[in-house]
Amino acid sequence: MGNESIEEESLGQERKIQLNETFRPFETKGVIREEEGLYSKLMLSCDEVPTFSLKARVRTVKNPTSLFGVTPFEPEAGYQITEEDTSFQTRKEKVVNLTQKGGKDIADVAPLWLTFYSSGEDLERAGIVTKRMRVWDGGILEAPYFTAKNPEYYKFLKSLRIKLSFPSGKIYESKPDESAFQPNREILHLRFAYFYPTETGPLAYLSVFDTGSLPSQEGLEIFLPDDIEKLRKIEASIFKSESGN
Repeated sequence: MGNESIEEESLGQERKIQLNETFRPFETKGVIREEEGLYSKLMLSCDEVPTFSLKARVRTVKNPTSLFGVTPFEPEAGYQITEEDTSFQTRKEKVVNLTQKGGKDIADVAPLWLTFYSSGEDLERAGIVTKRMRVWDGGILEAPYFTAKNPEYYKFLKSLRIKLSFPSGKIYESKPDESAFQPNREILHLRFAYFYPTETGPLAYLSVFDTGSLPSQEGLEIFLPDDIEKLRKIEASIFKSESGN
């Protein structure tokens, strides 16, 4: 982190938040500094599932580019979302064209990547999932996986959304990563990493076969400045999608 980002380390207290509550994820008292960035420990409380841990984290990434992310504090520096991004064919043409041209390096204005994350172990400690071990190759190899304790827990986690508001007036929303939800109520983790403007809704999804490079998710990554005073101004809320999809 830069010299102006974190002046002193805070207590990093867990902060309990309610569903639909507006809060600031990077208020000083809840922030913990680490080598690659900083995070705050949130505890989401609601009626549908037991209270569980959710970390809001920003960390430095190598070569952040305007090809994959928006920059809400410097909107002109990042990816420019347009009506083209809401349609499969026009987004495909736009992304392929931008990829061929190459994106802008945004490390000087927005080097930090934002995610919200609960691990399978976090959900297990909360009593939402049960940890199991998958064994193969004659019992030599094994790996953990997690199963939601009931179908309602599984549906509820899939229905969660995070909304972020920035001083620039930009408002973004995110769904949990769909790839983390497997058949038979298996859940790898709960992660919010791709955001779309609330006025457009989810963007058209493109696979690696469509783009010739990386998949283009239903949203874009959010990159932020290395400046704690700016990060403190971000407002967030976590809510349940009415559609459940």
